[in-house]
Amino acid sequence: MDEQNWLQTRSWWNSFKQNSDRHLPFWVKLVSFVAPLTVLPQLYEIWIMKNTTGVSSITWILFMVMSIPIFLYVLSKEEWHLSLMYGTYHVFYVIILLGLFLY
Repeated sequence: MDEQNWLQTRSWWNSFKQNSDRHLPFWVKLVSFVAPLTVLPQLYEIWIMKNTTGVSSITWILFMVMSIPIFLYVLSKEEWHLSLMYGTYHVFYVIILLGLFLY
């Protein structure tokens, strides 16, 4: 039995496919709002506490560079909630990098 037929015979898969149209957009919108907020503790540590110990500028530069193609892709597909998420990430990346270079 090939993989596609195996997935179609599983009731959980059919249930997921039927319900994903209702629930998945909500979760994607929620995650696209909450995900960039995960950077706030790093911003607090750098800008308020002025502590950059253990923070790698190379890592944050790579985060920014690697997310540029994804950001451009979601812009081209007009996925506005994901565009907002990646745009917010890029603003935070720049703020973090500025803090790393200043402190």
